[in-house]
Amino acid sequence: MPEILECQRSLFSIPSDVSYLNCAFFSPALNSQAEMGKKSIEFKQHPWTIDGEEAFFNLPDKCRNEFAKIIADDSKNIAIVPSASYGINLAAVNLPVSAGQDIILLDEQFPSNVYAWQELAKRKNLNIKTISKPAEGSWNEHILDSITSNTAIVSIPHSHWTDGCAIDLKAIGVKARQHNAALVVDATQSLGAKPFSISEIQPDFLIAASYKWLLGPYGVTFVYMNPKWQQGSPIEFNWISRKDSDQLNALTQYTDQLRDGAKGFDAGHSANILLLPMALAALEQINSWGVDNISASLAAYTTEICKRASELPNVSVLDAKERSPHFCGIRYDHGIDEKLIERLQSENIHISVRGSSLRISPHLYNDQNDLDRLFSVLES
Repeated sequence: MPEILECQRSLFSIPSDVSYLNCAFFSPALNSQAEMGKKSIEFKQHPWTIDGEEAFFNLPDKCRNEFAKIIADDSKNIAIVPSASYGINLAAVNLPVSAGQDIILLDEQFPSNVYAWQELAKRKNLNIKTISKPAEGSWNEHILDSITSNTAIVSIPHSHWTDGCAIDLKAIGVKARQHNAALVVDATQSLGAKPFSISEIQPDFLIAASYKWLLGPYGVTFVYMNPKWQQGSPIEFNWISRKDSDQLNALTQYTDQLRDGAKGFDAGHSANILLLPMALAALEQINSWGVDNISASLAAYTTEICKRASELPNVSVLDAKERSPHFCGIRYDHGIDEKLIERLQSENIHISVRGSSLRISPHLYNDQNDLDRLFSVLES
């Protein structure tokens, strides 16, 4: 059974009068991560101390190894890129499609997982099928029903970014494979706080920016590439993704061959000596806690939040079986009052408005006091 972890606020620098319930926006840096960032700046101040092999190759591989633990896969299948949109475009470039086929997206999906598909649809004469959440019944059932023999790609999140609605990727993956459709997962809003297994879901691509639930810095994103697509094409042509790029004294012996596995799809400047040490510190901390334990601990918070919110007038929340464990949305029947947002801000309580939902996303730095402060405003 997963362990319910105690509040870890001492590992962060969050003032006692701040209730930050907004990890789905930006996670605060761990103290250990901030220290690594300072050391990285010191390296840049003294570049003669930088070990090229460590900075360009060993450090990225350490990050791959830690990320691979989170998705229960092999680090050779992990590429490092700057953003989720870059990773989505990497999938769009490499997945085969034919004119007239469908790409399935969700309504109000985060735009990083929309624009690349819209451009691909224009270039290849494809159809975008956007699946809206039904007024009644399960969204997952509607997604499954939308997958047909004409589906080329299903590109969806693991948790919807507006309210935490849980997407049944296992069932969707099975249906997609039955119709020879590719499954692309944007896990930015879940990975690190919600368990994920590559062998269980079997995606073609999985993309996760690190600055939310992976607790990492902005500008670092990890991409899982199914081995069957690793003979494809990168979307840029840089030196570090080429075979034998670790032979720094022989870089002008140009080659068309890429590095083995997903490393051949790394973005230029993927070996960022300022950002990767911070990303590594965050990944190590997540693996130390364990994603199962993080998820169970956050579920305890969100369960209480949803229970208390459901007792408010003119408010609705997702049923427990429909939402992800790590964040939740509160919807007001008559819309969100701007004065409510102002009161929350004045009390130093930080959440987000996404779509028609108040999005509340706690993490291990939160405690009961944060929840009580939140509801002292919501109930007033």
